[in-house]
Amino acid sequence: MRNILFVLVLASIGSLQTFAQNNNAQANVGTTASDINWENFELEMEGTESDWKFHTDSKSKTLFIDFEALGGNMSKLILKDARQDVVLTDNQLFDLPANTIYEVNLSKLEKGIYSIELHTFNSIIKEEVVIQ
Repeated sequence: MRNILFVLVLASIGSLQTFAQNNNAQANVGTTASDINWENFELEMEGTESDWKFHTDSKSKTLFIDFEALGGNMSKLILKDARQDVVLTDNQLFDLPANTIYEVNLSKLEKGIYSIELHTFNSIIKEEVVIQ
């Protein structure tokens, strides 16, 4: 009786392993080599010439600012046009986590060169953005 029970337990363990392998294989169907590996995204970006601190998406007309890549802990953002007129101000950045990706909607702005000032508690980070 023990032998039969032992064989049944082994058989059920073997079928569970096969089931798990089949489900894993099905989960990978549809992925391609060009898919982004989000788990290792930061490691893959190291050493590349891409600068993700300030990234403009021309399709959605959105500017993405990576606070973590800039050192985190921002306190204020000021966006100025070419004449140095203030177009946008956000004084509440100190409430945001250090790893925030901040989004600025550029769709209502005219074409031209804009300057961004990001104030930290000890410095000011300046960057130019071109809207085409």
